[in-house]
Amino acid sequence: MAVFRAGARTLYLVRHPLLRSAGEGWLVEDPLEKSDAIVVLSIDNFYADRATRAAEVYRQGLAPLVVASGVRLRPYAGIGELMEHDLIERGVPKEKILRVRTTRKTRGKKRKCWQKLPRRKTGSE
Repeated sequence: MAVFRAGARTLYLVRHPLLRSAGEGWLVEDPLEKSDAIVVLSIDNFYADRATRAAEVYRQGLAPLVVASGVRLRPYAGIGELMEHDLIERGVPKEKILRVRTTRKTRGKKRKCWQKLPRRKTGSE
């Protein structure tokens, strides 16, 4: 029984690295193409990995605008403001960041971001 408990404790302690490495094997990244905007949805982690990746893609010249979206945390600030700070810190000019406050629902985030994006003129307009 003591061996089982020790094994269970060890497994519990290493569960995060094990699960992370197992999950990374499932990730597939398609080649990126030029687009109108980079949209960073919602909450980033402590190390700002999403903002960091968005800044890398921006610096590659694949989009002229980065959309930082997220819910409000306080009456005066939200996730979008934090993400904007992270993006600026990583080299994205402030005037190239569009901050969008969104709802907690994914569909609402998508709709609100879409409405805020500048419209591109097409040949039929």
